[in-house]
Amino acid sequence: MPFEVRLLKSLGILMQYGMIIMLYIFLARVVLLMYKEWQYLGQPLFEMGILPEACKAELIVEDKEKPQEQRTHIQLSESTIIGRGEHCDIVRDDQFMSYEHACIVQQNHLFILVDLQSTNGTYLNSKLITQDTVLRDDDLIRIGSVVFRFKLRGDKSDSLL
Repeated sequence: MPFEVRLLKSLGILMQYGMIIMLYIFLARVVLLMYKEWQYLGQPLFEMGILPEACKAELIVEDKEKPQEQRTHIQLSESTIIGRGEHCDIVRDDQFMSYEHACIVQQNHLFILVDLQSTNGTYLNSKLITQDTVLRDDDLIRIGSVVFRFKLRGDKSDSLL
């Protein structure tokens, strides 16, 4: 058999094995992702810190100069916009905050933090968020130079269960 034919056959076999290996890597990643998602299915949402007994939440402005009981508490609605704009639900005069910086949306008993394409980004627990993120009790949200603590408020009389 000529050299070119053997070379082409060898390359064909290598490409077949390469495709099989890539398929196995893809399937392994899918199974790993499914396993991680499956781990959460067995846990009650209360234990995960996602769902309170009643679906109410607030932001507490973390001001280290004030004692805990004197810090500002802001009740969240179904959609709360945070920014410098006068039309925002939470307005802060902060040069590092965008006009409409971030939004907290309540969906299906969860509170979701959304960055509204701000210039300086929105940070959750000191990490820049790049996608919509579910908030958990005691999460720290930094928008501009302002730090908010997210608190779920459980009220047994308003229990969802």
